[in-house]
Amino acid sequence: MSEQTNLAISLPRSYPDLKLVLNQSAREWMSALACAQTGTIVNFYPTTQTADITINMGIVLQNLTPVIAQYPQLLGVPIVCLGGGGGAITFPINKGDTCALIFLDRNMDTWWLSGTTGLPPNSNRLHNLSDAIAIVGLRSQPASLPGYSTTDTQIYGSSGPTGPLISLGTTKIGISNATTSLLTALQDVVSALTALNAKTGPDCTTQITTASNAITALLK
Repeated sequence: MSEQTNLAISLPRSYPDLKLVLNQSAREWMSALACAQTGTIVNFYPTTQTADITINMGIVLQNLTPVIAQYPQLLGVPIVCLGGGGGAITFPINKGDTCALIFLDRNMDTWWLSGTTGLPPNSNRLHNLSDAIAIVGLRSQPASLPGYSTTDTQIYGSSGPTGPLISLGTTKIGISNATTSLLTALQDVVSALTALNAKTGPDCTTQITTASNAITALLK
């Protein structure tokens, strides 16, 4: 009979590559952290300024064959509202609006529910999906704003820049809608007063000129 060879003894021993093991461990640890994502509004609750949000990207589950799954829907996510000193700017947030999601380092419930500072977090969770806040306004390229002004600060509603619009320039302000502007309307008033002044007295040319100059200096 031929002598059998014990492969376990004859093959050279192999040791795991330490760098490979550490890199894989770091990758697995980092993949479990929630840092930032993009999301889409499902429901918005104006009373509490919170929203239910879906995460736009899928998550790859590393099985024998990688599988793309969806993150769970995030419920009651606080929305960042621009404001300070008692003032604020509100927006009509709607279903389908996109946002940036930021996941805080620690559990935020203690502060979020009470507004009290200096308290410790009420759990040890870190970079968790439960501690998201949303900044509405992040857009994909297909949803980029049309007619973006590179000279003025503009505020407009759901009709876009062709609807009601406030445009703040360096020295002047513009207020307009799809059919006219405040400048045009006031210039029409000045023209009517000028025509009336030419027919009746006393002469108000100086006052009308002063008003016209003020309007022109303010509006565009």
